[in-house]
Amino acid sequence: MINKIKENIVRNVQLYAVLGVLFLYFLILIRYSFYDVSIWWDQAVYIGMGKHIASGGSLGMWEMFRPPLFPLFYALLYILNIPLVLAGKTVVVLASVGSVWLSYLLGEKIKKGAGIFAGIFLMMTPVFLYFSKIATTDIISIFFVLLSVYFYSKKKYFLTGISVALVFLLRFPQGLILVSFGLAVLCDTYNRNFILWFKDAFNKILLIGLGFITFVVPYLLSNYLLYGDVFKPLIMASDIVTNGGSLYDFGTFYYAKEIFKMAPFLYLSLLTPFILFKKDYIGSIQKKNLRILIIAVTVFMAYFFWQVHKELRYSIAFIPYLAILSGVSMTYLLSLFKKAKIVLLALLFFCFLLLLPSADLYLNDGSKSEFVPLYNSLETLKGNYLSTTTIPVVFGQVKLLSIFESRSSFGDVFRGHKDTVDGVIFNSCDIFCKEGRGDQFCANDINLIDSEILSASYKKVYQVEINKCNFNIYKK
Repeated sequence: MINKIKENIVRNVQLYAVLGVLFLYFLILIRYSFYDVSIWWDQAVYIGMGKHIASGGSLGMWEMFRPPLFPLFYALLYILNIPLVLAGKTVVVLASVGSVWLSYLLGEKIKKGAGIFAGIFLMMTPVFLYFSKIATTDIISIFFVLLSVYFYSKKKYFLTGISVALVFLLRFPQGLILVSFGLAVLCDTYNRNFILWFKDAFNKILLIGLGFITFVVPYLLSNYLLYGDVFKPLIMASDIVTNGGSLYDFGTFYYAKEIFKMAPFLYLSLLTPFILFKKDYIGSIQKKNLRILIIAVTVFMAYFFWQVHKELRYSIAFIPYLAILSGVSMTYLLSLFKKAKIVLLALLFFCFLLLLPSADLYLNDGSKSEFVPLYNSLETLKGNYLSTTTIPVVFGQVKLLSIFESRSSFGDVFRGHKDTVDGVIFNSCDIFCKEGRGDQFCANDINLIDSEILSASYKKVYQVEINKCNFNIYKK
């Protein structure tokens, strides 16, 4: 019995080593994820939408331009009385570990050893690492998009379509992977006989499409029933990104520069197009697996580079592809310079050593424990509120009637709701300041908002300063 176990370990030593590293990665994420108690805006929105669904609209908040899957997940948790913040963090951590595992599998499908580098590269990319502890859809959508690529590589086209649907319903832009699969199918099925080519491509695209519409059509029908337009949330989401783009316009090559600064090893991916056309390095099946990754990263990078609105976290949409492609390139370089393997690995190790302080900075950015007293106060709230922040819906039994971000918007909203609203919550740092007017303009606006609330017979029941930001709670 013991001998069989030893033989099994020796035979699968790479697999056990990878699983060991994944388990260690899981423990690291658990450590940092649950150490940080801060709540992100989007995280709070999804929880608020979940409460809104579960309560029939009496609690939480609603933003129609958000994809519905994560709110539905929170709604189920709320009905089952499962801690929402804890569950959200757990799911994101598991999705991160799953994404690294799928990167390993996809890399190994192209070239033995490539998966190991792919997983390491993904784990060591700071922005991926950072968002692996934040309960938003960034990492969860990556898991499902990589799962769809994995199903595609296994020729399970209907499951591919289902995975794409789940990706789309988690994060709309990730639906671009559907375009990538369409292009990949046309390349993979190419035949000089047009009729045979069309038939083969059509059957595969049809299966992917059927899987996709299985979940997406019910969502579109619900849009029609709720809003009278099947595409209204999609159009609104696009308009919000476009209209707010000027504030985040960092130039066309913003992502290229940021990736070079935080994870230069991902630039190894530039070698993969040459590997694709190299005759003897990988077989035809492996080339198909490589091709879909190259097509996907090209489609996603073209979209996000073109978008005026740029945030570093948006790069998570294409970083896993770069990590896998870089893993393939690394194995190619090691085979090309056999005598210099040790030198190449030493350079890679040195690169990681240089990045370790950056990775630690991304993870260990403080426990944010100063927020705990505020959260405890929010837990006592009930009723309808106006707010500058979405955080109250996470902790209190409240419904946010409106979000305001400036003195002018507050005035309009408050005058319309002051007889029915139970309170107001605002964070001074959320109050929008007009460009060029300086801090004094903000201070004046905050004072005017405070005066207007107090003059309407509301009392300030709580105030705390966190990171130079004043959180105020007013109640009737």
